[in-house]
Amino acid sequence: MGSVTEALALLRDRSEKASDAWQYRELLAAAEALAARWPETKEMESALLLSSMAFIQMAEPEKGMEKFLAYADAIGARVTREAIAKEGRSPAAAKAAGESATAGIILQEAARLYREGDKFMARGYCDVVIARYRGSEKAWVAQKLVGDLLRSARKPEQAIECYRAVIREAPVGSTAWSMAWGSLPTALANAGRADEAVQAFLDYANATPCRESKANAYYDAGAMLALRGKRHYARAARMYETAMEQYPGTPGAKVARRALEALRKKIEQEPADF
Repeated sequence: MGSVTEALALLRDRSEKASDAWQYRELLAAAEALAARWPETKEMESALLLSSMAFIQMAEPEKGMEKFLAYADAIGARVTREAIAKEGRSPAAAKAAGESATAGIILQEAARLYREGDKFMARGYCDVVIARYRGSEKAWVAQKLVGDLLRSARKPEQAIECYRAVIREAPVGSTAWSMAWGSLPTALANAGRADEAVQAFLDYANATPCRESKANAYYDAGAMLALRGKRHYARAARMYETAMEQYPGTPGAKVARRALEALRKKIEQEPADF
């Protein structure tokens, strides 16, 4: 091989042309050689990622996951080195930055797999983040994603427990905390616990420090009640009114106003028996 850049270009060319097992084996051998010859380079990271993709194409997902984690770890190690050398951070701060980078990459892969329907591998990556980085924001986001996976697998009760665990453990107002609150009402509704689902919106409105989120929660509670039929129209209207009166000017208040107008028209056309 010539330069590391030339070697990586050849490796990528092979990956685009590979179509059967022996070609992927050749690709893996070339990737291993590149990684060994130029350690701690971005090209080594790319070689690890290509190796992961080759194993996936060869229907060896466990080995693909192993290489992907090595790829994520390599990026985290580089971030740590650069944080010390270029930014002058302390070793502890640099390590935290590297771990955050690694966890973020693994989470992105889990989310991608979830979107593409590979729930088994998505769960595997989530479990890695939870085990490695327990007590961190990334771990709580992974736990929330596990809840989504369980909900999509029609296991709402288990999903509910995942969301509630995140709500208990994550800091109030954090991304994971807000995401878990956003998913909890749907999981409760899927479990046939409609009253609890509405109450979850109200609990979130009380718990969140964000005015816009409070308004959205009251709007969402009203929308869920309105979908339940005539007997719930009056309470749905009160939810919309709360969003408008207590949080004027917010997007949630504006949406609630339009929803209330539509609901009143519906009531006029088809009087509710309450």
